[in-house]
Amino acid sequence: MARSKQTNRSPLVAAASLAATALVVAGCFPASGALPEGSESVFAATPGPLAEFTNRIWGFYPDRTPAEQMAATLHGMVLRNELVAECMAEQGFTFYADLGPVTMTMSGYGSSVEPGTREFAQTYGYGVWTDPWQPQTLGPAPEDWVDRNLAAQNAMSPAEWDAYLYALSGIEPGQFYSVDSGGCHTWANDQVFVWADTEGQFAALNHEIELIATNVLADSRVLALDSEFSHCMADAGFPGHITAGSPRASVSQEWRELVSRGGGARNIAPSRTQDFITEEIALAVADHDCRRALQVDELHETVRHELEARFVVMHGSELEAWALSEEARRTR
Repeated sequence: MARSKQTNRSPLVAAASLAATALVVAGCFPASGALPEGSESVFAATPGPLAEFTNRIWGFYPDRTPAEQMAATLHGMVLRNELVAECMAEQGFTFYADLGPVTMTMSGYGSSVEPGTREFAQTYGYGVWTDPWQPQTLGPAPEDWVDRNLAAQNAMSPAEWDAYLYALSGIEPGQFYSVDSGGCHTWANDQVFVWADTEGQFAALNHEIELIATNVLADSRVLALDSEFSHCMADAGFPGHITAGSPRASVSQEWRELVSRGGGARNIAPSRTQDFITEEIALAVADHDCRRALQVDELHETVRHELEARFVVMHGSELEAWALSEEARRTR
């Protein structure tokens, strides 16, 4: 087996959320204290013209349920371990392909509150601190798991362990492992979990796709609505948010700074944690109400779909070529 390594991988991104009540005042909200019109509605995003190509390029399966996605990932991990065992055997080592307990968290799996609703904002906010997604442990129960690889490793001499580790992970003594270190694990992982190549032939095309999000925010209609959104948030007691993305971004930044100053999330005083959660929830609810009242997400989607449609007309043949290239890489 050839041990060619594919190192061009893009991270998939994960999402989160948090919760309380927000002050409702005049301006964007009725003086009576009633909820703004449409605040209980839920924005249902629809795929744009690019999705036909990007789903194929990135290997996304939008019709799969979270449970089906988990099952597919678990199946891939089993295949990866089997390839690791084959690769290690070729180099004179024994690696047991047993898959131990696997804990995975999938966005949208495990929460009883529907994302995008006001209730979700009241319960979880943005999820920067309180995680709404319940981790799922798959495979054997931890108490029943016997790690045969660990037992074999513990019986190795220092020299045997160094040679074994280099074959498995491609690292020398004293080095730290990364997914690109090399060895049988990296090779096997790349055979099963193939990410789109964004640095080769289609790098420029990928860059143009990434610019679409920036161009949405620069659209004159979006900029005009940002001004209305800013006034709405100020009326709700949260001034200074000049764009619709500002509230969520500000919470994430504050959390990073808080954790950094405290030396880790577990070291932050409970009282400060509760203050953060309370502030987070109030902001998230106001953000939700303003977005729904002004239909911010609807406008963003409209503009994005327009830009994507133009992009597909201009680059359709290139997108098809990239999609076919990635599909071929995943099936070889």
